[in-house]
Amino acid sequence: MARLSAKYETISISLPSWLIEILDETCHRKDFTRSCLIKRSLKRYLLAQNDTPELWEELYDRLMKG
Repeated sequence: MARLSAKYETISISLPSWLIEILDETCHRKDFTRSCLIKRSLKRYLLAQNDTPELWEELYDRLMKG
């Protein structure tokens, strides 16, 4: 079975200071890095927004074809 690439890319985002404070406090309590918490949160959001199997199959196929 084909696997999604483990390749990572670095992105830059701008967040309001108050949100960064909440992010840092949550990371401290959960013992996560900012990257880990944002990655988990983004995955959950995308799963909730793209909840049809057909859409996931299409996205997977598109990723695997490059």
